[in-house]
Amino acid sequence: MVRKHAQVWLAALAALTVPACAKADEQPARKASLVLADVRKPDIVPAYLLICPQKAVAEVMPLAKWRSGHGQTVRIATAETIYKAFGNGRASAKSIRDFLHSLAKLPAAPARPKFLLLVGTGDRRNAEGMYLPTWITRARFYSTEMPSDKFLAGDYLYATPAGSGVPDVAVGRLPARSLGDLRVMVRKTLACERGQAPGQWRRRADVFAGPGGFGRMIDAVLERFFSIVLADHAPNYLNCHLSYANPASAYCYAPSRFSDHMVDRLNAGPALMFYIGHGSEKGFDRFTWKGQTYPILNSSAVKAIRIPHHRTIVVALACSTGRFDGAEASVGERLLASPAGPAIFVGSSRISQPYANAILGAFLTEALLEAPPPTVGQAFLQVQKWFARGRRTGFRTMVDLLAATQLGFAALSDQRADQIMLYNLLGDPALSLPVVRERAALSAPAAAWPGQTIEVRMTGPVKTGTAHFSLTIRRDRTLRPVAAVPEDRPGAEAEMIRTNARANNKVVVENSVRITEGKAAWSVRIPADCPAGEFHINVYAQGQQHDAAGSREISIQGPEQ
Repeated sequence: MVRKHAQVWLAALAALTVPACAKADEQPARKASLVLADVRKPDIVPAYLLICPQKAVAEVMPLAKWRSGHGQTVRIATAETIYKAFGNGRASAKSIRDFLHSLAKLPAAPARPKFLLLVGTGDRRNAEGMYLPTWITRARFYSTEMPSDKFLAGDYLYATPAGSGVPDVAVGRLPARSLGDLRVMVRKTLACERGQAPGQWRRRADVFAGPGGFGRMIDAVLERFFSIVLADHAPNYLNCHLSYANPASAYCYAPSRFSDHMVDRLNAGPALMFYIGHGSEKGFDRFTWKGQTYPILNSSAVKAIRIPHHRTIVVALACSTGRFDGAEASVGERLLASPAGPAIFVGSSRISQPYANAILGAFLTEALLEAPPPTVGQAFLQVQKWFARGRRTGFRTMVDLLAATQLGFAALSDQRADQIMLYNLLGDPALSLPVVRERAALSAPAAAWPGQTIEVRMTGPVKTGTAHFSLTIRRDRTLRPVAAVPEDRPGAEAEMIRTNARANNKVVVENSVRITEGKAAWSVRIPADCPAGEFHINVYAQGQQHDAAGSREISIQGPEQ
């Protein structure tokens, strides 16, 4: 992405497998019952609506049957029948929206679907017959002083009912450019739903930040905003690992190994992976160090990604990584079409702005982690509602005041309006959210001293299993002083790797204890060399079928206290 001086300070804000598909002639009666023959007079208004080209029906049928067999009312509407009934045979986004609005006029409940899954690429030049239109709208924010686009692309308007700007349908898209792509995406989605055993991966998140490149002071501000979002918006039981493409930071990882590092972290299968920085359709940004340029993650690296369970949600707060209407597949599309890649990708379809990205990052973190709903689509819908309703938080107020000094409040409003058009959920919106939703209660002293032994007790919904306890320091602090590695030091890259590990180690002490009848106890001695400050006692309760997590603060007192 082109960088200009007008974005300098704004960049700181941004810190903040399954059986083969059913053949067309298998179980014809059951298949016919799921496909709407008359889109003007549907037999029901389904909770889960799937819209796809006619040629894709056989490939999506296993997913439709799975949803139908697990409590959802499901129907498939082919794009061709919608175009014929609502657009005089012409393929258009308006035809699809008119069809969706017509459902609200029917004497049925629900009045509109709960989930809408769109299938196909937004590229009308597609030669495989997999085109499904998206909305192309004029941007409210456009400037010749900074990178921006006059027109935006996105599926947001499918989520809004007639006469309202507030969405009420969780919308996702499988941006398949071929039936082969679609087959992979459906298989991964079903694999996710069929393999939901608990595990500690569900309490892990990786956060990668691209290079700021605006000088030591601005880059330090960027890192500080980044830490605020992690410390204040992500639950304390979550293990967050930070990697920053900035040699001036202790969280910097070896430049020549940065892309491999991101692939390795993804292949470990965390619940979430956030990328914040510059981006393009071809990939994330590049890391320049000592005259050499290294990719952070580009399309060619996708083939090396092997996520064991496909359930990692990848979010890119960057320009154009989620474009699905271009002549070539973007990095987000390639991740979804990769057999071993993630099943969900959230990204922007065009140039996005740092101010709005900062707010989106905080909102997404809250929706996905603080009080997570059952599905990915519902979490994303909540974020869209917050934007549409102009939700204010302390974080947004702070960011607004800073940004308005450069852009003015009117421009900020325009950027927020554009943001919900730019960012799209690529994947099935009804996919279950792979994070810990149930909570465990902890009892422990509010304060302790180094060398003291304290008793921690847990009660929760997991009746038998293992309680993984830990005492951790706040994410915006380190247990011991760490400093960035001087670039001219011999063996600098090896030292960067060790320093990154030390900076990311927030655990003072940890232990695993058996859970009996929903209870577990941990007797822990605070290390004599533990620094004073605010800490957290965390627990992850892991059972065979479900899990729970909890956290509470504890103050470690110093000699003067």
